[in-house]
Amino acid sequence: MTALLLIAALWAPDAGVAAAAADGGAPEAAKPLEPSGPPPKVEMTCAPQPVRVGDALTCTLVIDHRADVTVKVVAPSGAARKGEPTPAEPAPGGGLRSTRELVLKPFGLKDVKIRGFQVVWQETGGYEGRVDVPAIRVPVKSMLAGQAEPDFRTFAKPPEGDAEGFFSRHGPLPFVVTNWPLIIGLIVLGALLVGVGVGVAIKRWLAGREVDEGPFEDPRPAHVIAYERIERLQGEDLFSQGQAKQYYFRLSEIVRDYMGRRYGFDALEMTTEQIRAALQTEVLSVEAGVAVREFLEETDLVKFADFAPADDGGDTVLRMARGLIELTRAADVAPAAAPAPEGGA
Repeated sequence: MTALLLIAALWAPDAGVAAAAADGGAPEAAKPLEPSGPPPKVEMTCAPQPVRVGDALTCTLVIDHRADVTVKVVAPSGAARKGEPTPAEPAPGGGLRSTRELVLKPFGLKDVKIRGFQVVWQETGGYEGRVDVPAIRVPVKSMLAGQAEPDFRTFAKPPEGDAEGFFSRHGPLPFVVTNWPLIIGLIVLGALLVGVGVGVAIKRWLAGREVDEGPFEDPRPAHVIAYERIERLQGEDLFSQGQAKQYYFRLSEIVRDYMGRRYGFDALEMTTEQIRAALQTEVLSVEAGVAVREFLEETDLVKFADFAPADDGGDTVLRMARGLIELTRAADVAPAAAPAPEGGA
């Protein structure tokens, strides 16, 4: 009896699978990642308010988050990061607190508008979310704000007996002195600019008399040009510097330019579907067709779908590009053998 129960238990899962297959059922699709807890709380304060023209405006981000969460700040345009990110510290209500500082400098009397940006947070389980930081506006005041008469009315000497009070109210004033070195320097600079303008005009006139031979066309094979450009791109090390999207754009342009040179169409101005349709007239191997499709789809995800590649994504897409070129490159043409010398009589 015991042996029969063991056999039934062992065969029960297979029977369930067989029943599901008979009913035409399919395995349930993987569910998207969900956060395991609340998102971080972000507060931003900027000081000083108002800020003087030319002084630094420091905006401090305080991010309270869980211990299993890492945060990254996507700074707005015009703002610079102040120092290196400091390690997270224990937050008063539990969890951790990360602090980031951004610096801006106003150079006009218009209010400083800090556009809204995002704080990206990621759990150790893989879920990634974003918290929006709303835009704020900080007023700007002039260097002489608060003075009853901030404008200088004269460059003459201060009144007799009130020099100390005058300078304390307005600051030191320069006396009227002819600055001959500055005047001479401006005259020389003006003469140089006129000379440069005349030289540019002459150069353009001479260039207009030349015959345009058209744009330079590199006579080398398409795969040689592509490999050379890939080597230069790899040397710039954009991916490890956090410029993954720029890296994918550049590599996609190199491969599209290669396919245009190789098959004779303008791939740089075509969509992925147009390129694949254009290649249908070419005799491609199955491996080459798969390589083209996978490379175009991989780069489109990052370029247009705001998809963040993995840490090894740069090496992966680089191998895909090299493999595509190797599978579709034109065969090397061996140089013709020199004719054998005729034998003497």
